[in-house]
Amino acid sequence: MAYNILGITPGHNGSATLVSEGKVVFYLEEERLSRIKYDGNPLRTILYILSKYKINELVITGAHSSYIPYVPPPPESQDVYSHLIKKYQNYLITIPFWENHHLSHASNAFYNSGFKSSSVLVVDAVGSTHKFKNKDKVIDIEETESIFSFNYPNIVKTHYKSYNNHSEFDYEDDVLNIKSSPGITKTYESITFLFGWGPMEGGKTMGLSSYGNLNKDLPLLFTQNKGNPDIFKSILGRGAVNNFKLPIPPEDWHYKPHKISQIEKDLAYHIQYEAEKEIFKLVEKTLDLTKLNKIACAGGFFLNCVCNYKLIKRFPNVDFYFEPTSHDGGNSLGAAMYRWYEYSQDTKIRPRKTLYQGPQYTKTQILEGIKKYI
Repeated sequence: MAYNILGITPGHNGSATLVSEGKVVFYLEEERLSRIKYDGNPLRTILYILSKYKINELVITGAHSSYIPYVPPPPESQDVYSHLIKKYQNYLITIPFWENHHLSHASNAFYNSGFKSSSVLVVDAVGSTHKFKNKDKVIDIEETESIFSFNYPNIVKTHYKSYNNHSEFDYEDDVLNIKSSPGITKTYESITFLFGWGPMEGGKTMGLSSYGNLNKDLPLLFTQNKGNPDIFKSILGRGAVNNFKLPIPPEDWHYKPHKISQIEKDLAYHIQYEAEKEIFKLVEKTLDLTKLNKIACAGGFFLNCVCNYKLIKRFPNVDFYFEPTSHDGGNSLGAAMYRWYEYSQDTKIRPRKTLYQGPQYTKTQILEGIKKYI
């Protein structure tokens, strides 16, 4: 009987992946079934998978454990996903993987890349939370950028990690050089917030950047590989950008594009251009640390196809793989694949061949679905 591993990602872009004997046989984001954008609880997807497969192991990933809802006693507290699956089958091994957010991203990129060995660069807004002592305080910081190297089955070396600090305090003289500044993706996201868009809508800023020009009057947005602390005093929510205001409120031009001023276009160009420079530095660091010219890329930033294109042009001797499901939804696949190779010590390479890994429909079903909207 096949050994089946179910990976799930709660939180935004909630998803579930079924890996059977090392092969991805099913992947789906919950929003495709619930029709709720960025739906974070993949319950319908889990039930769909349970109707077709017996699950041996459940691997739960996510940015951190606070994403995981729990069912209280009796008889004992248990995550809601294990609790649900055990209602359908008695035997289940649950493996928590939520403290390995960037490792999930990295695994997703590496195992889909087809590379036998490679570097993996992860650039994300919010990764796993880690606690560090800073003087007399314990602070929570989150991974933002990570560099790994991978070999089969899952021999992983961590070469570099960088962090956000979500504290409202300024800490000085910290041995870890933690500052109250955002990472690359959070800095980009903060400008996206300034434009009146949501945290998952950086693609709109990327699109707007093509209408802008180099504007030397705009402030420097990055210093020391982080968001400029003089601009980004806080990195949470819509108040992320201080000391800089747009001449026209975003709501005035979102639905009337003719009202948009050149400064918005130039600012979009500015953040895109400066973020690209930071990514170029990270690629150079990756090459220097790992000595490998194959780089698999994942994390939300690598949905920025303009930057990806420029990376290929700037580094012609590097073999890049950009994971299509670079966002958090792809982590259910990465965590499940990592667990398969850890469990089996398999060394078979299984490159991604298709993005069509969800439910299958007959032509009749497709036509019936179309008729609903005619």
